[in-house]
Amino acid sequence: MKNLVSLFALMLIAALSAQAQQHFIVTPNPSDTTSTADMSPAVAYAKIKNLTDNTYTIRWTRTIVMLSPNLETQVCDPVQCWFAGVNTKTFVLEPHEISSLYVNFAHLDDQEGCGVVHLNVRDENNPSDSLTARYYYNPMLCGVNVGTDNPFVQQVTLAPNPTTEYFTVKHTPEVAMIRLLQLDGRELANFQAVSDQRYYIGNQPNGTYVLVFENAAGRMLGAKEIVKQ
Repeated sequence: MKNLVSLFALMLIAALSAQAQQHFIVTPNPSDTTSTADMSPAVAYAKIKNLTDNTYTIRWTRTIVMLSPNLETQVCDPVQCWFAGVNTKTFVLEPHEISSLYVNFAHLDDQEGCGVVHLNVRDENNPSDSLTARYYYNPMLCGVNVGTDNPFVQQVTLAPNPTTEYFTVKHTPEVAMIRLLQLDGRELANFQAVSDQRYYIGNQPNGTYVLVFENAAGRMLGAKEIVKQ
């Protein structure tokens, strides 16, 4: 199994800036859990809290950043625990309400596994009021660092982002491969990383995607979100 380093879609400074504007929070963030295959499902617990006197319709969208093939994940929100194939839902968050928002990691066999799941959580009526909640299962098994500082992700610059056709990646001399993933973790395209190269995604539908960066040994260096318009 490949060794992985921390995988974050947002730069630390951007995350702190967004936190100041948010009307809700998810804690703990990141959330992580560790267990063995015979203790399935494992639960990475977290809570969402409304910080205001207003009622919000909250939408979560799941990104499976990394998941062992013998695992599946299930998002549990204040409404219910959804089937593994459900990637986005909405729920109502009342003023000052605190509710569960967690991820189950379930084994399909008796082998060990690990995973990283991101939930983009946003106000349905104001998408700019959003955050990324991060959930980890057996992070040390895959060498994932749960800390919030990933120097690689902080240094990577995508331009333009959002984009209509092409994007470029700056300050990535160690990157050998770039993979374009859907929010459910399916790979849509991959690119050999070349200095000063422009990468084409104009053939993809509009939406949010995840770019995963790997070095020549196939080691994952980090991940960032990109928006296609």
